[in-house]
Amino acid sequence: MDPAFSLVDSEGGEYSHVMSDDELSSLNIKDLNRKLKERGLSKEIIEKLKQRRRTLKNRKYATDCREKKDTEVHNLEEDKDVESEDITNLEQENEGLKEQINELKTRFRTFQKYAQQNGIKLKPRNIPDTFIAGGSPPSSVDSS
Repeated sequence: MDPAFSLVDSEGGEYSHVMSDDELSSLNIKDLNRKLKERGLSKEIIEKLKQRRRTLKNRKYATDCREKKDTEVHNLEEDKDVESEDITNLEQENEGLKEQINELKTRFRTFQKYAQQNGIKLKPRNIPDTFIAGGSPPSSVDSS
């Protein structure tokens, strides 16, 4: 018998000879009423046994609820870990993209400077001057 449902405590110990805790908690109420009536028990004993049954069922429900909560907490922690890992990966990817953008800006400025030094006219681009940290394009670049 499960020690959590023992009849040793004061709640139902004196009625352990009538019905075990396992039997008391597993019977549906109709079967329990029929069995208790067949045994010809007093109303006081029947009340105590039903009270004991309710206590046992409440303990079982509480245990089930705790286990369900523990499972949910565990699942949520796993989800959180996955999301944290995703965030870390996205941050690393973002840093890589920023580096790539800076390299492209540097190359663009180098091409602009080369074009200016060699009198090459470049087509205007839809790139804001503030985006390219070199300020406005060189004066020899065609801005029309």
